[in-house]
Amino acid sequence: MFTENQSYNKISPYFFKAFVKESDRDLLTFFSNNIPEAADYFTNPEQLIFNPKWNVVIDIDHLIRDSKNRFPAPLNTATDREVRKHLVGALDEIVKKVKANYKLAIPQYFNGKIQLLLPLNLYDDENADLALVVDQISDKTYILSTCLTTGMAYNNARLIVRPRKEWLKP
Repeated sequence: MFTENQSYNKISPYFFKAFVKESDRDLLTFFSNNIPEAADYFTNPEQLIFNPKWNVVIDIDHLIRDSKNRFPAPLNTATDREVRKHLVGALDEIVKKVKANYKLAIPQYFNGKIQLLLPLNLYDDENADLALVVDQISDKTYILSTCLTTGMAYNNARLIVRPRKEWLKP
């Protein structure tokens, strides 16, 4: 709940007062007929699940150009050619894994749309080094063209649901 800012030096017309329950007396007094609904980030639940029958296109050039600074050392300072050599096998492996187990993909909300996140294991099979971003670009095609740190991915994913996957930890 927010309340009106009565301060002489107003930075904002309102300030945060408290998190309240739906049964809070002040909330009911002021908003009983107009309590906001929970946020809704998607219209089609199919957007939240990876479809293994769809085509997956990897734009490795864009992935390196866009995300190289997010890669773990020493890849973030390696040449693009060295990074490409390292990525090819890891990308092939995660595409095979997610086609066999769609539950590896975790939905995230970013820039007004749903995307899926996949673990990218570059050095260790147990811990994801990065999260690949999966965009749906047509009726039956995904594209992988960027990646996020796992911290960035966790922040975006928790807008929709609390991530419970073992690979996406805060």
